[in-house]
Amino acid sequence: MINVIGEDDCGSAEVESDQWIPLKVSWWPRRQVRPLYLRVTGTNGGEIELKVDPDTGALLQLIVIDEPPAAAAAGSRDPAWPDDALVKRTPTLDRSVWGGCDKGGAATETRPLFVVHDLMFERRAETAVLRFSKSPVAEYIRCDDVAVGVSAERMLVTVEARLPS
Repeated sequence: MINVIGEDDCGSAEVESDQWIPLKVSWWPRRQVRPLYLRVTGTNGGEIELKVDPDTGALLQLIVIDEPPAAAAAGSRDPAWPDDALVKRTPTLDRSVWGGCDKGGAATETRPLFVVHDLMFERRAETAVLRFSKSPVAEYIRCDDVAVGVSAERMLVTVEARLPS
């Protein structure tokens, strides 16, 4: 499970999708640091790459490299996209899984991590939904056209994005 330990400020989020990359989400601003890499392989297919800030744990980028199997997003609810631009947050992930943190809280190990999850991917009319778990979403962390669903146990459940036209 991917543990969400908090939230950080986000200036903006950019969503991309084309015939080669089913979904790419970038949260801005991004500092000039080497990110932590988390590769997620689906038990039934699919490959996802997450890039995480080594100092804060902020989620910087998500790339669907190989599209997971389609499945209904059971347990998902409409993230109720806000009309205003006041909501600007990105989740912060637990960096201790990379091997601990220094006194300043930065991850001490930068090797890529590889985990396996029950990945599912669904395209709705104007939205892509990537599921990491069948757990229900308890709350959303939003920035622009991206809503990250988190379970009551503070685990990453979904990344939902309005697709560019």
